Amino acid sequence: MKEFFVSIHLIPASHVLEMCECLGFGGEEDDVLLNHCLLLARYYICCCKFKNISPCIGEYVQGLKFNFEIEKQVSMVTGSENKFQ
Repeated sequence: MKEFFVSIHLIPASHVLEMCECLGFGGEEDDVLLNHCLLLARYYICCCKFKNISPCIGEYVQGLKFNFEIEKQVSMVTGSENKFQ
């Protein structure tokens, strides 16, 4: 997953993604976007567990893209496009 976050320039290649950071403990408080992506990853993994299927990075990326579009539409409706960008 780290490689994916590096490829979309969410974290630098030198960033060490610690287990506690992936679970939502520690890390930078102001890194809202990374924390949001990690939260969506944990949600996706949990859903896969309940469906008894193996997680797939491609499906996770599709979920991120879907969530991105929803957040974009919400920012337009609420007038917070600058903050979204």
